[in-house]
Amino acid sequence: MYTPPHFSVESKDELFAFMCANPFGLIVSSTGNLEPKATHLPFLIKKNDSGELFIEGHIANVNEHTEILKTGRSALVVFTGAHGYVSSSVYEKPDAPTWNYQSVHAYGTIRKLTNDELKSHLNQLMSQHEIGQNSPISMKDIPERQVSDYLKLITGFELKIYKTEATYKLSQNRSEKDFEAIISHLEKERVNDKLVQEMKRVKKG
Repeated sequence: MYTPPHFSVESKDELFAFMCANPFGLIVSSTGNLEPKATHLPFLIKKNDSGELFIEGHIANVNEHTEILKTGRSALVVFTGAHGYVSSSVYEKPDAPTWNYQSVHAYGTIRKLTNDELKSHLNQLMSQHEIGQNSPISMKDIPERQVSDYLKLITGFELKIYKTEATYKLSQNRSEKDFEAIISHLEKERVNDKLVQEMKRVKKG
């Protein structure tokens, strides 16, 4: 991923937090002469005591991408955060408009999850996203036979991350006056509060 130095993010803690906050990503992989396949999936992001990062996911067996994940050695997962159009009409001097965005690319080696690991993965995934629901449910609320049948239809996998690339293109290259004008414009338009929050956070950091 092309990343100018002023947009690059290298902090493992920041990348871990970003992926956890934006867990719906795109996994891309291929083997041999097969064309690359991409699938949108919800992921679990994990970190061990040594600080190594891992990505867990599951995919339907009927998805042709599943066979590539089973036989492949590595894959790329793309996570996207806040993004939006920035009009140059607010700049101090005439210039081209742009698109601000946050993106993290995580490369990892693939390992297929065991059946027990897959069940644990689903339980953790559900628990993570049921928090805050009015009537949260857990795996134990689903009939065991139904869970067993479902597990036969999916394949779980883990990626041990060996490389990350991250771009936070949030107008850091603009002058202070332009940066504040962009913030003011976006706040006035109320079209992208998340982008405003991330721009302010990166500027403050």
